[in-house]
Amino acid sequence: MRLSRIHSNTVLDFYTADLATSFELPLFVVGGSAGFPSPAIH
Repeated sequence: MRLSRIHSNTVLDFYTADLATSFELPLFVVGGSAGFPSPAIH
């Protein structure tokens, strides 16, 4: 995927994605803990 700039000024830049090309992204599933038990699990 490539990005093409469609508009630019001093504050913002707008881009569009070129979806003609593709690439694979790895999927990582990781659980994190905030240090206390989640009420949704119990």
